[in-house]
Amino acid sequence: GEQLRATSNLAALISGFAVVALVEFQFSDPTSTPDQSEILIVAYAATTAITVVMMLNSMVLCSFMLSNILRNGKSYVSE
Repeated sequence: GEQLRATSNLAALISGFAVVALVEFQFSDPTSTPDQSEILIVAYAATTAITVVMMLNSMVLCSFMLSNILRNGKSYVSE
């Protein structure tokens, strides 16, 4: 249970850092052509979006698994 909670918190933290990194990243390079700069921005935004989606998916899955374990776990434990 504690590992799922920690994994969920870690996934939320990583996706938050990925969004902040996308916002704060400086794309201006005076030596590159505008086409290369646009391709870099699109590639970076796509990988950041994939990272955020996968981390949020992990967070939601861990939360659902934790709630299911807490709700149904009593039937599997012999007291």
